[in-house]
Amino acid sequence: MKTIDELLKQYEIKDPECGDCVNDGWVPMIEKLIQELIALGWDKNLQQIKEKFGGLRFYVGCATPEMYELISQAENDSFKTCSSCSQEAVCKPLTSTNFWLLTLCNSCRERISSERAETLNKTLKKIKSF
Repeated sequence: MKTIDELLKQYEIKDPECGDCVNDGWVPMIEKLIQELIALGWDKNLQQIKEKFGGLRFYVGCATPEMYELISQAENDSFKTCSSCSQEAVCKPLTSTNFWLLTLCNSCRERISSERAETLNKTLKKIKSF
């Protein structure tokens, strides 16, 4: 699977001024969006691309109403696409005690929850040792 940096380089889109931070699971959806925008004459001016509140945000400089509609559709689709593996997903908090929204399939949600719990436990052990 391509990374967002590889995708932007492939389509000769300069690094966005405000960043490009999305997980690889959305790259296929973003690539489709980029192809559609270029076909409509998009100037490849990408201001920012990120995840916010569990969904994709794709900010461009100038665009036509048709281009904005495509962007809106991709952003809406991101709430049903796992940001880690591209499978069907649901946007909800990572855990019942966490308010950070992520769009993940069940498998990725379990894996990431487990990884974060392990990291938290290691951090707490370090803090207790001081």
